[in-house]
Parts: sequence; C-alpha cells; structure tokens
Amino acid sequence: MVTPGFSLPDATGQVWTLDKLLAAAHQPLLLLFTDHACGACDALLPQVARWQQAHAERLTIAIVNGGPAADSVAFSREHGLRNLLVDEDRTLLTTYGLTATPSALLIDTDRILAAAPAAGSVEIADLVTRALQPRGRSTVARRALLFASATMVPAVTSTRAMAHGVTGANWRPKRVKFAGGWLCKQRYALCTKAACKPSPSDPNVLICRCVVEYGYSYGYKSCGERAPVGKRLVSTFSTQNTSHHTRTMTCASPAQWANCLDMECVIDPRNPGHAVCRCKSVESGDFFTFGGNCDTSTCTSVVWSAATPPGVPFQAAMESIGLSVTLPKACPTGTDDDDLPPSG
Repeated sequence: MVTPGFSLPDATGQVWTLDKLLAAAHQPLLLLFTDHACGACDALLPQVARWQQAHAERLTIAIVNGGPAADSVAFSREHGLRNLLVDEDRTLLTTYGLTATPSALLIDTDRILAAAPAAGSVEIADLVTRALQPRGRSTVARRALLFASATMVPAVTSTRAMAHGVTGANWRPKRVKFAGGWLCKQRYALCTKAACKPSPSDPNVLICRCVVEYGYSYGYKSCGERAPVGKRLVSTFSTQNTSHHTRTMTCASPAQWANCLDMECVIDPRNPGHAVCRCKSVESGDFFTFGGNCDTSTCTSVVWSAATPPGVPFQAAMESIGLSVTLPKACPTGTDDDDLPPSG
C-alpha cells in the first residue's frame, strides 16, 4: 500500500511533501515523530543529529515535530537537526495511525512502507540499522506486503473480522471497540495504585499522582479523545503496572475513593514518568484497588484510586485480540493459603 502524502513546513518555513523528501536524494526516508513535550524525544535528538550527518548519503531522516512552531525551531537549532518539519496539530501522527512519540516509519523510494513502525528509542535505533543494511528491492516489497496494511488500515477493526483471520497473524489493531468502551494502544495515565489528596479548590475532585504508561488500556472515551496531546493524557485501566505480588484489595462502604477512569491528567514536568490526574471523589459503594498492600485499615486512612466491582472488561477485551491477561488475585481472607504480598 502506498504511504499517504503530506505537506508540512520545516523550521525555516519551507514547505515539504513526502514526494519532495523522497526525490531530493532518491533514497529511503525515515520519518521520526517527536513532540516538544516528550522527554524521551529530547533525549534521542542528539543521536538523530549524528545519524543525519553520518548517513546522509544512504538514508534521509526527517523529523515531524508536534506542537508550536517556535518549539520546533528551538529543537532544530539546539541539536543541529536537518529536515525538521512542523506539525503543530499533530495531524500526520494520527494520519499514520501512530499514538505515541518517539515513533518512526521507514518508507522506500516508491512510497511503500518498508518495515513495521518503531516505537521508542531502542526500536528506532534498530530501524535505522536495518535501513542501512544492503537489501534488494524484492525484500523491501515483501516487507511492504507484511506491514503496510497493518499501519494504514482504518482505525477500527472488528473482533469478528479478526476471528476469521482477516488481519495478519503478527499484527493487532491499535483501536478496538469492545463492550461499550475502547481498547486503545497509546500513551496513557495509570492510577490503579494511586493514593490521592483532596483538591484545594474543588471538594468534588481528588488529585492523584499516577504513572505514565504506553500500551493497551481500556476506557469509555474513544481512542481519539484519549490520544495524548502535548502534556495532556487521559487516565484509563490496564494491568500494566502489576506484578505477581500485586493483590486486589476490596474496601467496604462507606469510605472515600477516587474514580480516575477517563479523567484528564497532566504530565509532571519534573518527572515525565508521572502524571497528575483530577479524579472524581466518590463516597458510596464497595470498591477495589490495587493499592494498600492488603492492609484494609488504609481503606479509610488513605483515599485510593479505585473502581466498583466488577470493574471494566479489560481482560475480555485483550482476549478478543489474542492477548492473555491475568488479573491480580484477591487479598487473602485468612481461609486460604495465599501469602501476603511483601511489605517492602
């Protein structure tokens, strides 16, 4: 499948298209997607500048930077980058079906996607290495057949189509509608173990410090509504931050807890691995949380980010795309042989 074209200005205001970038050097193009609010992107850019200088005669590397044009100009000057394109509304990121930065696509001279999309600095470095390896046109074509449909398909793939083998065996959709909600693969805030504090300005809001993750999560807002924009994230549910020590602690009403599902969050500028979320204060109904280390005295002494049973159908949604998820076991009741998780 032919990669969709685009038209974007660079840091100097000159407009570039996909065809123009490919024709300029008659060689493969690596499109690297970054964002001014992405700490991992900022850390990767010095290496990107070195790649651009060392491999200019074999590979064109263009950076598509999301956010204000002024930030892109600053990035270009600070790191000595070439071919830095400005995508203020992050439209191209969405057009190519990508949901996080840094990410990269490798496109051959015929505008065919030549490899699977790379996410994160390790995968991107590997993609650059593979792009520089000598290869025949037939190899590129075979890679295109394997990967082009996976990236450029419509945003929603039905689980029924997947069950009948319509999609490739090694590819899974990034967006699936399931049981009234959406399973999305993108960056999100995860609050399943967060201890929260009252908002100083709104008694109905609790402020929760959550972790930033990338992967599949479930919520009732659409994937587009949940897509990260700048420092903004949305809190959704997954088991990504659990281990075999994690337990599900159930607390009885009445006790205050925080409902963080589909809530707005902002990445902590001092620690990009965390996000501050504004969650709903709830003071009724039994609830469960992955926090508390099975110490039920904390049900009333700590305000936990939690949910009401049975929670959201994350496990079933993951199984619908062929991924197995094990939910944390319940805290021991004293009538079974389960061990308490370690106190450290």
